[in-house]
Amino acid sequence: MKVTLLGTNDRAGGAARAMFRLHRSLLEIGVDSRILCLNQSSSLSDSSQVFEYRYNLFSTRKFPFLSDLIDRNRTSLSNTLFSYSDISSDLANHPLILDADVINLHWVNYFVSSEDIGKLLLLGKKIVWTLHDEWPFTGGCHYTSGCQGYLSNCFDCLQVTPDLSNLPKFVHLEKQKYFSSRIDLITPSEWLSKKASVSPFFSKSRIRVIANSVESEWFAKFSKSDIREKFGYAEDCFLLGFGADSVSEIRKGLFYLLEALEILLKKENWKKAFDSKKIAVVFFGNYQNKNKELDKIADYLGSFTKDVQVSEIYQMLDLFVIPSLEDNLPNTMLESMASGTPVLGFPIGGLAETIVHNQNGFLTRAISGESLAEQIFDLWSNRSLLNKVGSVTSEYASKKFSMKKQAEEYRDFFLLDSGFRAYDLSEKGKETAVDNEKLKQMEFQLKKTYNNFLKNSPLRKRILNLLFRSLKVNDFFLRRAKRKLSA
Repeated sequence: MKVTLLGTNDRAGGAARAMFRLHRSLLEIGVDSRILCLNQSSSLSDSSQVFEYRYNLFSTRKFPFLSDLIDRNRTSLSNTLFSYSDISSDLANHPLILDADVINLHWVNYFVSSEDIGKLLLLGKKIVWTLHDEWPFTGGCHYTSGCQGYLSNCFDCLQVTPDLSNLPKFVHLEKQKYFSSRIDLITPSEWLSKKASVSPFFSKSRIRVIANSVESEWFAKFSKSDIREKFGYAEDCFLLGFGADSVSEIRKGLFYLLEALEILLKKENWKKAFDSKKIAVVFFGNYQNKNKELDKIADYLGSFTKDVQVSEIYQMLDLFVIPSLEDNLPNTMLESMASGTPVLGFPIGGLAETIVHNQNGFLTRAISGESLAEQIFDLWSNRSLLNKVGSVTSEYASKKFSMKKQAEEYRDFFLLDSGFRAYDLSEKGKETAVDNEKLKQMEFQLKKTYNNFLKNSPLRKRILNLLFRSLKVNDFFLRRAKRKLSA
């Protein structure tokens, strides 16, 4: 069985790391797995079965600077990515697509468009989409922030201003045109499975919940005292940590953690221990937007690309906090548990499904800074419970998030209904009717909004907009810029 995994990146980002782990595990059980990605991290990819996709001369995009327009029209509700892939490419004719038995989509934004997915369906191959966030069934947001608009048509979007309200409507209707219940779904959490199953596009799709995995290297034990000495923390210090790909992302709940730490500093015995460095807070990840309040309370350790570096940090901690308000099955939870460090989080998404309170981790009573502070203080005061739970997390993770277990479950799902007939897009009318005239009108309105944005942009951007409509040209300039940065 030949399986082609499609992802924007091969290793960079949480979703890409999860895909790469799956790729490695599939190879280990004898599945002919290949990754076809837009951005290959050649220095990190340790498999000859990773291939970088190159657009041909006829690959185009409609709105080269759409991301800039979106960023200018976001509301304060969320700063999690909101995107639209406006690409028309020859992906469906790529050799790794044509000879695949199964095409496994992962996080494909800015690489594979809804139209491209429609073309993949025409090949009559088995299409399986592993969801890493909510984008596949929304009008552009990657996490909905509690909005239910995706259940109908994404009108009155809460994440963009009225000036850009035509975008989510258009994206949602375009997906309705090109997506099909013939796309099987895999979700790492029940939470994401339930949300996908009630969406208009996938309500009739076959959905399987298969947890992400973590490499055996994460279970390698370091000396906690040696690591702490390396980073400058005493062996008897209560070390609290958190981390994320984007520390400043609102849904990651940093403001609740800051609120909790401020509450704790009002407790005399906690403040005394904190001031005498018997308690310390550390964090890691992408931290471009500095936070003065955070910098007063916590030490920033950096952003790391090597797993062994992050594993060291997890293993020197006493407790890892994930204050996310929305999350699927965060890699940080898997990695921390595998490293033997208990996780504390809010009772949401994949955290609530995975963590059994006081047994393999900890959950707060409510989603609030006060509840988070209460739980942290109790665990600081009850180190025996913290150590007891810490002693079982690694073993739990090795069973629950085994790479072999994940690969076998994927293989079995791939093998279901292996034979497919070619798919005619005219059959879409039998599933969800699409008003093509309405779709054209929406696209016209979006073009009008985009062109007005360009009129008020510098001349250089307007010239580049014409050039970058060709993905081949855009790709050339991006790779040239990357070479300059790495030089």
